[in-house]
Amino acid sequence: MTAQRDAYKISVKWSDLVEVRRDKLGGLVPLDVMVFSRSELEPVDARGKVRRSVPPKVTEVGADRRIQVGVYVRDWRESPIGRAVAATGFQA
Repeated sequence: MTAQRDAYKISVKWSDLVEVRRDKLGGLVPLDVMVFSRSELEPVDARGKVRRSVPPKVTEVGADRRIQVGVYVRDWRESPIGRAVAATGFQA
């Protein structure tokens, strides 16, 4: 799965999924976050412009291993994402 953030693109493999947890966006809006053991980052912004590097804060706060799936797909369990997670045997 690949997700585009403001300053980088994150790609993960379903086999590296370790946790799905409930979190809050901005401390207010509940959403699901997928946590992976590893990922690949590309320094590309949301407009497709290649940057020099991924901002260091991304890895410092662990955002290099998390995707806030609830931001991209509200009811992700009923979507192709949910089916891909289920196919791995992971219980979400």
